[in-house]
Amino acid sequence: MTQIAAAPALYPASWRPAPLKEILNRQYEPPPWILEDLLPSEAGLLCSGLPHSGKSLNWLAAGMESVINHTVWGKFRAPGVKRMLYIETEDPQWLVEDRVRGLAHGYGLNPHDLNDIGFGLACTGPFNLVQSQTQLAKLIEGFEPDWVVLSTLQGLLQGRDWKEQKDMGDVNAILVKLQRIVPLVVLTHSPRDGQRRAAGSITQDANYLTLMHFEKFTRNQKTYVSVEGDSKMGAELEFELRMDMAEITDGDRIRTQIRKISYEYQFSKRDLVLEALVHHPTADAAAIAVMCECSERYVRDLKRELKTKKDQVV
Repeated sequence: MTQIAAAPALYPASWRPAPLKEILNRQYEPPPWILEDLLPSEAGLLCSGLPHSGKSLNWLAAGMESVINHTVWGKFRAPGVKRMLYIETEDPQWLVEDRVRGLAHGYGLNPHDLNDIGFGLACTGPFNLVQSQTQLAKLIEGFEPDWVVLSTLQGLLQGRDWKEQKDMGDVNAILVKLQRIVPLVVLTHSPRDGQRRAAGSITQDANYLTLMHFEKFTRNQKTYVSVEGDSKMGAELEFELRMDMAEITDGDRIRTQIRKISYEYQFSKRDLVLEALVHHPTADAAAIAVMCECSERYVRDLKRELKTKKDQVV
């Protein structure tokens, strides 16, 4: 009897539409977090900031800490992380390795007891992502990390205009495919016009579950990074990272070396004004505005909002 060949599938099985009844009857499972409140599986995080804003350094520390202490910046849990890969396309290997040594010292690591520490550093230098996507996938699959940092996007474009969708369409598509292989943090620069977002085509942000922006500043002779974030999961991401330094002797010179990155809660403008109103109930809007470094209009609007809520309760 002649066998009839099966008709080729019209589309991949993963494309099959799921009926509403099937979705609602499916057992609920919590988000598959790799880095809690930051990065789940099959997803990406895009972190922007001006050059020298601390993006690479802070995420390097995050990567090391995730496999050493199973936390990120002492705040976000990473209980299942055993292996992590950091890919550097901009900074030279000697600089990144110096940072690694400083952070390792801060974590109290003994170089002779690191056989089970699954941290990997690949200083690839810049490369063309579109032409090298297969090699990059092989690198990731060979190391088998639980998550990856790619620093930075600009080192992968090789002449493409990051502001043009026609140049970035295939780049963004490749990065989305990589997210399906391994959770991915992509570091990128922000524009120099003060916008707190990633430089490039506006559609780029839509490819990531979480967006972050870094700004470095000093306070009381200490270095901090202000972090603002927007997550599709609704996590509150507004905090500061304190960068602890140590002085070391380098030949006949003394220089600073990073030792640790620590999370610190950042009070929002709303929190500061509310606290000032509680502690200074007779102060006018102008005085509260000076205390909180905000506009009088913001204070008046918040006081009006509180009065409306109070009236509704009564």
